[in-house]
Amino acid sequence: MLPSRSFPRTVLIAGLLFIAQSGISVAADFPKLSLPIDCKLGEDCWLINYFDHAPESAILDYTGGTNLYDEHKGIDIAIPDIKSMVQGVDVLAVADGTVLAIRDHIPDVGSIDRDGRRTDFPKCGNAVLLDHGNDLRTQYCHMRRGSISVDIGDKIKRGHKIGLVGLSGFTNFPHIHLAVSLGEDKIDPFVGPGWKPGHEDTPRPMWTEEVRKAAIYQPFVLQSTGFTGGSFTKHGLLQGWYSNTQIPATAHELTFGVVAYFVDPGDEMIVEIKDSQGKSLARETVIFDAEIQRHWRSISVDQPKAGWGSGSYTGFVSLKRNNGPQPQEQKLIRRIKIDQ
Repeated sequence: MLPSRSFPRTVLIAGLLFIAQSGISVAADFPKLSLPIDCKLGEDCWLINYFDHAPESAILDYTGGTNLYDEHKGIDIAIPDIKSMVQGVDVLAVADGTVLAIRDHIPDVGSIDRDGRRTDFPKCGNAVLLDHGNDLRTQYCHMRRGSISVDIGDKIKRGHKIGLVGLSGFTNFPHIHLAVSLGEDKIDPFVGPGWKPGHEDTPRPMWTEEVRKAAIYQPFVLQSTGFTGGSFTKHGLLQGWYSNTQIPATAHELTFGVVAYFVDPGDEMIVEIKDSQGKSLARETVIFDAEIQRHWRSISVDQPKAGWGSGSYTGFVSLKRNNGPQPQEQKLIRRIKIDQ
């Protein structure tokens, strides 16, 4: 039986807005694709959801992993938070092409409005569809309203800015969803056209060599961290309220938080705060007993009676997976300054 995740499909859904017209399944020649977003993978953006190759209700990415959700026929690249979105992160054409269609009027409110009700906007949100010739097309979803900077019929080059990352359509975090199609077939750019799991087909990755080196598959993701001088909330992390570089000495507590994607049973997470001398002020170790698609974790320390010492405080998090052929671990370090 193929694996499936227990979290609701309604949490993260990006769909195709446009349907390719021809039925060609394999192209003799197509361009290599560059990254669809102006960022550095693993530093200020992250590959969050991969292409689903499994039939029916199961899920399976190209490595045999489950870093995706059911029927996800594209690639999701997330940015840290809404603060980053507002500042502006460029969406880029992955290859030379012609603009076939655009949509640019959907508000950036995600799939749930401020009153907790599900919105009824098109799943893909604001979008651009590009034609690259030989029936190859790419679609860019969830773009920021009013940001699309191309018009239908424009001929553009690889790396050309077509708009900004947004929060439109059926999503609840700012990211770009890239969908690749060849004729009527939806294609995973990590393996190329014609590849199917369990077959002896040779993968033909569509990415440029630069992207292939940067987009190393990660079984789990530590996405972002932050500090606050008060309470830590999921909403605040999504908004980007904790990207502070300095905390006032009057803060009653110091809280460090992190978000992780694709946690599995048996995974071990360590979260710790250290003072300017390297002394541990708070530390927590968690062993997970269930699959979690997105997990928030925070740790706090109260202000000492003598007050905060001046200097740099460090937040540390590690996530380790001991199951599988070999142990895997990711670490993140974040520093904050407290001045008297």
